[in-house]
Amino acid sequence: MDCTSQTAESKPRDEEDSELKPDEDEGLNLFSNHTSGEDVPFEVNDNVWDLIPELRAKLHMHQKKAFEFLWRNIAGSLVPAPTEKASKKTGKQPLVLAPKTTLYTWYKEFIKWEIPVPVHLIHGTRSSRVFRQTPVALRGSCPRPSQDVVHILDCLEKMQKWHAQPSVLVMGYTSFLTLMRADSKYNHRKYMAKVLRESPGMLVLDEGHNPRSTKSRLRKVLMKVETDLRILLSGTLFQNNFCEYFNTLWLARPLFIREVLKALDPKFKRKKKGAQKARHFLESRARKFFIDNIASKINLDEAEEKMQGLNMLRNMTKGFIVVYEGTASDTLPGLQIYTISINPTDIQHEILVKLHKIMEKCPGYPLEVELLITLASIHPSIINSSFCVKKFYEQEELMELEKLRVMGKFEELGGPSRVLLASITACAKGISLTAASRVILLDSEWNPSKTKQAIARAFRPGQQKMVYVYQLLATGTVEEDKYHRTAWKEWVSRMIFSEESVEDPSRWLAEKIEDGVLREIVEENRVKSFHMIMKNEKASTS
Repeated sequence: MDCTSQTAESKPRDEEDSELKPDEDEGLNLFSNHTSGEDVPFEVNDNVWDLIPELRAKLHMHQKKAFEFLWRNIAGSLVPAPTEKASKKTGKQPLVLAPKTTLYTWYKEFIKWEIPVPVHLIHGTRSSRVFRQTPVALRGSCPRPSQDVVHILDCLEKMQKWHAQPSVLVMGYTSFLTLMRADSKYNHRKYMAKVLRESPGMLVLDEGHNPRSTKSRLRKVLMKVETDLRILLSGTLFQNNFCEYFNTLWLARPLFIREVLKALDPKFKRKKKGAQKARHFLESRARKFFIDNIASKINLDEAEEKMQGLNMLRNMTKGFIVVYEGTASDTLPGLQIYTISINPTDIQHEILVKLHKIMEKCPGYPLEVELLITLASIHPSIINSSFCVKKFYEQEELMELEKLRVMGKFEELGGPSRVLLASITACAKGISLTAASRVILLDSEWNPSKTKQAIARAFRPGQQKMVYVYQLLATGTVEEDKYHRTAWKEWVSRMIFSEESVEDPSRWLAEKIEDGVLREIVEENRVKSFHMIMKNEKASTS
């Protein structure tokens, strides 16, 4: 599920806490009438599309709706006249922040769509040497500068060009956090932090749900950027709890805390005097009202209270959130997703009990113990094979050419390859594995979007067969906890972003197994290995 969150504000930031008259209150939520991209009628004639007809012809329908949603929120209208009145907030210096693994993808997209705007890409210190287009000129007998100095010069040059004329600056979150250290004793670092804080006319956050923790240093630094024009892109906007969801919404829309207090706090009054000093207080108070009045209702079992909380949340966010669920092509044969809970063998049970006793003594979920539980659940012999663990779980990625060779061999029509072992991380966007008609997930993920991406490598255009997905879980282990937690997060997310009723995932018990191969395995299972089989009817297409 792709979620786009955007916020626009008509007033300068230093006036956001000024006192408003009663008839001006609605100005805090300028676009509250837009419920979603699908509800907005198209304006074909005499609008912004007339300026970019060649681009309009290339876009898919959902992309056109997303463009119109963003343009309305940024410029106020698709019609030129109202747009010109709002020209002061068009964001002439966009700053795009993204995970470092997607930076080059962003850069290539600008090239692909032939955008006639300069794009400046800032890499981390290590990567900048690889992607640097022009060498640093040396004069006379000057000593060759270090890699760090060259990187700083590269950053200063690109930021100066970005600041001097309308253009786009793209960088990773890590680089942004490093360059925003305003307490540095060096003037050039203070300058770069000042430019990044004051110059962006628009802030675009790819995977913007990442800095969601209240204690996140990155989130605190992002909130210092002095633009209220923000676009937040996320595949999983709701992550773990409603406190983090509140933080994400506030990151996307700085005025959200005032809107929450206006809607939920009867004692809330806008006071110009001392308003800046009360910002932290307003944040804490708004978060408390959000949790107590909305989140607590949604978490209740009572249907009426739950629906009341959902309606309050939807009314509060419908103006600046649009959701694209994605649609399966009618040409694809279909998709069936099963979750299979398997009883461990005696040896596995003995090992798993010992591992869980170790886990009980540790706070949270130690990754090392969690990994061993996964390995024991697959096969106990793997634990004793350090080579196997290193082979399948080492952090270093395969060389790109080697990865392409393995995938090409697997995809070869009539070739000898029948099974492909790959990590969920390797099965990211951009990989096509349509030769696979059965996807077996050996490990459960905390993030449901990773599982969806892995499934989408096989269930995609070009697939000629029905795709069957099996999520394997070891009964009575942390894997079940991870699965139920992930199912709950996906359920809450669907309730928040969907108008229709969403069935509780605990009721997904498969009454009839439609997969012939799985049914045959279950029928021949004499040792009763299968504890429970569930089918995700919501995600399945047949």
